[in-house]
Amino acid sequence: MKVKVVFTTLFLVGLGGYFLSAPKGVSSDQKAACEAALDKRGGSAPSIAELKKQCNDVGMVAMMQAQGQNESAQDAAKRISAANQAEVGANGLQMFFLGLSLVGFLGLLFSFFKKKSL
Repeated sequence: MKVKVVFTTLFLVGLGGYFLSAPKGVSSDQKAACEAALDKRGGSAPSIAELKKQCNDVGMVAMMQAQGQNESAQDAAKRISAANQAEVGANGLQMFFLGLSLVGFLGLLFSFFKKKSL
């Protein structure tokens, strides 16, 4: 029984580590396209610089893509919403597996210390 718990915990730790190491956010190509779209858009240099900092956000990239394709406001909102929901779902799954692995690890520690004290 204990061997199954150890292997399950190790599997969950590995799965959590995989999700932690998986690429998050936007790719470098998407970030560059977002920054280029902001440069084309024009405006004051400080405001453009501040907006470029937000090009790491999937919602900002989706918004700039929608503007670049002259989409309607509803289509742009759907695109931004879909990008944000995908990011939230991935982060939630990552936290779920990390939490499970932490509970399994703490359970193993507790069971080893409990046996030593008896």
